[in-house]
Amino acid sequence: MTGTSTQESSVLVVADFTGNQGKAERHVGPLARVADPTMLCVNPPAAIDGVDIETPPTVGVRPLDLLILSLFAVVECVRRDYAAVCSFSLFPYGCAALVAGRVASVPTHLGVIGGDIDVHATGYYGPAVRWLMSRFAVVSVPGTASCRKLDALGVRPGRVATLTNPIRPAAFPAASPVSHRPIDLLWVGRFSREKDPVQFVDVVAEIVAGAGRGDLRAVMVGDGTERAAVESRIRHHGVGDHVELPGWVDDPTRYYRNARLYVLTSDREGLPLTLIEAMATGVTPVVPDVGNVCDVAVDEQTAVVIPGGETAGLVEAAKRLLTDDDRRTTLAENAMSVRETYSYEAAADDWRRILAAIGVPGIEAVDTGTAQSRATNVLSE
Repeated sequence: MTGTSTQESSVLVVADFTGNQGKAERHVGPLARVADPTMLCVNPPAAIDGVDIETPPTVGVRPLDLLILSLFAVVECVRRDYAAVCSFSLFPYGCAALVAGRVASVPTHLGVIGGDIDVHATGYYGPAVRWLMSRFAVVSVPGTASCRKLDALGVRPGRVATLTNPIRPAAFPAASPVSHRPIDLLWVGRFSREKDPVQFVDVVAEIVAGAGRGDLRAVMVGDGTERAAVESRIRHHGVGDHVELPGWVDDPTRYYRNARLYVLTSDREGLPLTLIEAMATGVTPVVPDVGNVCDVAVDEQTAVVIPGGETAGLVEAAKRLLTDDDRRTTLAENAMSVRETYSYEAAADDWRRILAAIGVPGIEAVDTGTAQSRATNVLSE
């Protein structure tokens, strides 16, 4: 469901998604279906339908460029009479938006991404972070677990709401029948410590050794600082013939379409886009109960969820699924429901609820009745 925006519903967005055009489109694109957004950033993305993009002057020194961005946001907000100021990531863009909104006396939004909660809000400087978050009219998070965590941390903005991180279903056509897929286990993501790619190698090694699967094929799509550790663990286990490392791939769709199982090994997550993409393609997920993963991966309905994400649990679940085509097929078919609940239309409806909740003129909330209409959760200041 989409709506029409008016001049009164113009919104300033302060954000920067340097090097990630897809992220810029996913976070800001759905907003353009609801309001008239102008995006202010240091490193502009390519054109996004319905979004005006403005870039302040830069001097090539990042701290100074960010200061100029903050000042430009204040001037822009006052000059153009926006109905709200939205932002993504507290440091520095949320802070710039908060100042601009206070000066112009308009409500502000913070979209939590990255480590805003798990790193900044819980660090030694956490009290200051939580105080800043509480100054926003609304804070959006990727799922219900993040809502509960903010509440537990004592963060009290005007409201907390879930905001869908959407996909375009047409980009992820249904995969071939499960019995025809050559990749047994698929891992996709950044090779970083919190993603724990080394654990995936351990899972592969235990299945090869314990289940006698000399023909097992696993693929790890991605790259990052832990690649050397991954390669070392592969040599340690002697599974070089079983684990392929194609490196970073801009479009991993072909891997999803050829995989039987998607395995997540993260210690810390918001809600990984790769999980949603895999499910949309019809790949059965084996995942830990981390972050907001269980909003989309429901145990024995759309996935197999392993409490704590222990290696033994991941191994046992993968072994059982690889030998049970019927169960794997049922879970994969159910998983494809994310094609609707994590669509751009769902994200636009989330934006509509957020803007309506903070009183942006011309915006009316809708209730779609889906899992993604987990209404804006009201938390008293």
